[in-house]
Amino acid sequence: MKYLFYIIISIFIVSACNRPVAKFAIDKSGSLNAPAKVKFINKSKKADKYLWEFGDGDTSNLVNPEHKYLMSGNYTIELTAKKGKKQGKKQEKLHIKAPEKCLVLIQTPYGDMLAELYDQTPKHRDNFTKLADEGFYDGLLFHRVIKGFMIQGGDPKSKNAKKNTRLGSGG
Repeated sequence: MKYLFYIIISIFIVSACNRPVAKFAIDKSGSLNAPAKVKFINKSKKADKYLWEFGDGDTSNLVNPEHKYLMSGNYTIELTAKKGKKQGKKQEKLHIKAPEKCLVLIQTPYGDMLAELYDQTPKHRDNFTKLADEGFYDGLLFHRVIKGFMIQGGDPKSKNAKKNTRLGSGG
């Protein structure tokens, strides 16, 4: 009976030693103010596949991924290191600070945009924020885009507008 116990313990130790060990570091040399591009350095052992969960719903299978956090807040990053059916997991907390500038995330079917709001135009800034909070811009088209200068939207006639409809005079 004593020998059976030692055999079971030995098997457990040997199998535990073969399990992948998940380990990583977060490169904090860049800005951690939103929007923040964060690099993750994989230091795992005995693994050949990886699953990163960034705490905001996004994932990656890359060995050393980069991830962009658009919003400030606290995130739990989890790395799962795998080899065959065995795996190891490691979690770490990450705090992304509020942006230094007033930024607005505009999500569209064609991609996301970050717009900066300025203190020099407080009425425009406050009105835009109020209308966005109320959902006014939901479904509206941006009908005038000048790269590096401005975007113009908010014409209620742009909701469900047909192609080539002249916009910009309804709001």
